Amino acid sequence: VPQAIMDRKKQGFGVPLSRRFRGELRPLLCDMLTARRMHDVGIQDFSIVRRMIDEHMAGTYDRELELWTLLVLGMWADAHSRREVRTPARWSVQLV
Repeated sequence: VPQAIMDRKKQGFGVPLSRRFRGELRPLLCDMLTARRMHDVGIQDFSIVRRMIDEHMAGTYDRELELWTLLVLGMWADAHSRREVRTPARWSVQLV
C-alpha cells in the first residue's frame, strides 16, 4: 500500500443509494413512502414527496439524501407506532 494512503486521514465511504433506489430498493421505498405513512409523521403535502420520488426515478434530480431521510423516518415511525421493530429478514437486500 502506498505511503500516501497509509498517512492520509480516515475517510468515510458512500453507499450507492441513488442507483439502488431506482433498482432493488425501489419496492421498499415505494412501500414505505406512502401518503398515509408520510401524513402520520407530519408531512401534510404528499405531493412534495411524490415529486421527489418521480424526479429521482426519472433521473432528473438526485434525491438520494431526501429519500433516505424519509425512508428511515417512515420505517422508524412504522416500527414505533406498532411498538415493535421489523425483523431485518423482512427487507432482505443483497448489498454486494
